[in-house]
Amino acid sequence: MHKLTIAIPTFQRPEQIKRRILELIPQLTEDTELRVFENGRTDELAAFVRPYLSEQLHYLPSVNNQGVYRNMLRCIEEGESEWLWILGDDDAVMPDTVSRILGACATTESFAISYRSFTTSNNNVAVVDSIPCLFKETSLSEALFLTSTIWKRQVLHL
Repeated sequence: MHKLTIAIPTFQRPEQIKRRILELIPQLTEDTELRVFENGRTDELAAFVRPYLSEQLHYLPSVNNQGVYRNMLRCIEEGESEWLWILGDDDAVMPDTVSRILGACATTESFAISYRSFTTSNNNVAVVDSIPCLFKETSLSEALFLTSTIWKRQVLHL
C-alpha cells in the first residue's frame, strides 16, 4: 500500500495536466502514486500518459463528463493509501514538494496537513489535528483551496 496518493481531477486541460505529470514523475517513489482522473476521456491525454503508466502512475478516465463533483469524489473513493492529496491540474509543484509532504506525513498522527506553498521553496507546513486548528493555521479561503490540504484518507471515508 502506498503512503500517499496524489490525485489530479481534470477536464479538457491537457496542457496543464501534462505539465503536472512531468513535474511529479521524478518525485514519485514506492511510497507514492499519482492518479489522473480525466473527466471525459480525450485521445490526446490518453496517448500522452500511456508511456508513463506504472505502479506509481495510473490514468483513470471516465468516458463521459460526470461533472466536477463526481470527479472529485472519484479521487476520494479510489485508492488505498494512508494519505490523499487532491492536486489541481493547474497548480504547479516544486521539485521537492512530494518529499516534503511525505516527511510531514511521517511525523504526525493528525488528520490533515495544511501545505500552503507549492510554488515557493519555503516550508509552510502545518499539522492539523482539528477543524479549529485548520482555520487557525490558514485562512478560510486557503483551507477551502483543495490543493492546500493533504488528508488522512480514513477521515474522508467516515
